[in-house]
Amino acid sequence: MKKIFIAIFTLVTVFSTLVGCKKQLEDKFQNPDATEKASVSAFFAELLNNDRVRPSYWHYRTFILSNQAIYTQTASFTPSNSMYQPSDSYSYQYWTDFYAPGVLGIYRSMEKAYDALPEAQQSSAKVILQAAKVVMYDEASKLIDNFGDIPFSEAGSLPATNEIKLPKFDEQKELYYQFIADLKEINTYFTTAQSSAEFSKYDIL
Repeated sequence: MKKIFIAIFTLVTVFSTLVGCKKQLEDKFQNPDATEKASVSAFFAELLNNDRVRPSYWHYRTFILSNQAIYTQTASFTPSNSMYQPSDSYSYQYWTDFYAPGVLGIYRSMEKAYDALPEAQQSSAKVILQAAKVVMYDEASKLIDNFGDIPFSEAGSLPATNEIKLPKFDEQKELYYQFIADLKEINTYFTTAQSSAEFSKYDIL
C-alpha cells in the first residue's frame, strides 16, 4: 500500500511540474503558429531573412557565380557552346524569391499591416516600413538589372485586395525613375527620423 501511495504521489508531482513548465513557457514565449495579429516589425525581420537579401551561399553559388561571374569573367569556367546560357531553374528561383512570397510579397503585407495600425502606432512603425522599402527597391533594381522590364506596380496585390490578378510588366526606365524619386524622399525622412528599440530588435542584419 505504501508503494502505491509513493507511486501516486510521484506521478502527481511530475504531472504538476510539467503543467507548470508549460504554463511558464506559454507566458514567456509567443507561439508563432498561434499568431493572429500581423506585425510590421516581424515582417521586416522576415524580409531581411530572405536568401537574396542577406549573404547566402546558395545565392552566390547558384546565381552570382553561374551568371554575372561568367559574363564578367570574374570567375574561372570551362569554355563551351552553352557557357553563357544561364540555368533556367536557378534563374526562376531568383525570380520567385522576389515575388512568391519573397521580398515584394512580404513588403506588400507590411503595407497592409501598417495601414491597419492606429494612427498613434503608425508614427513609430513608419521608420521600419521605410527601411523595408529601401531594401525592397534594392532587390527590385537587381531584378531589373537581370531581366529588364518586370511586374511591379500591380504585383503582390493579393494581400491587399484578396483578388488574383496578372500584373502588367512595368518599363525598367520608369521604375528606375520611380525608385530614385522615392529614395530621395526616404533619405529626407531619415535625416530627422528617430530609431527605436523595436527597430533595433528586428533589424537582424
